Amino acid sequence: MIVALAKVDIIMFVVVGLVTVVLFILWGTRVIKQKSTSVIRMTLVPENYDDWIMQFKAIIFNCDYSIRNDFSISDEITSLLFIKLSGMSYFDCLLVIRVPELSDSAIKTVTEKYSQFLRDYYGNESIRASEMVRLISIVCVDHANPIFDEFVNTNIGSWAKAVRLSVGIAFDRRIVYIANQEGGFEAYQIKKLRKDFLELMGETIKPLV
Repeated sequence: MIVALAKVDIIMFVVVGLVTVVLFILWGTRVIKQKSTSVIRMTLVPENYDDWIMQFKAIIFNCDYSIRNDFSISDEITSLLFIKLSGMSYFDCLLVIRVPELSDSAIKTVTEKYSQFLRDYYGNESIRASEMVRLISIVCVDHANPIFDEFVNTNIGSWAKAVRLSVGIAFDRRIVYIANQEGGFEAYQIKKLRKDFLELMGETIKPLV
């Protein structure tokens, strides 16, 4: 009887774990949200979004990213989604969002649209045991506000099969905010994403004076 109950507990643990992983991949920080310990600030060299995105796209296309022309959020939110399959291990996504000012409703809409993309992309297939979904989410605003500041200070997410690095670009300040995490679950993957992002930004950023 005890052995049977133990087996049931193990099965329930595995099922709950799998459900949690799927929910995180679909809903991001709605499942788990890890507060970052600090934010890395860099100076943005281009003076506006159009100049920056032109240079940024030139760099990422040279790094084997492809754009998803079928990805769109709304008329009010400019969005670009780039993906890259890195061997059998990583499914890398770069999500660029531009709004005049960040709002809770915009965050919700973006989350739902990205979640739908992942559902459509994987369909009925499960993520391979060796694969991880890695997302760099870049939120660009013309004017920073308290919601934007909260976003760049707290929005790091990770789970067994998904990791997300959040970046904020405030064009009125010309500052790039990169979420940082010291220790914690999947800290290595977040550090790797941060390194990849800095390389992708190339000469469009420089140390903050």
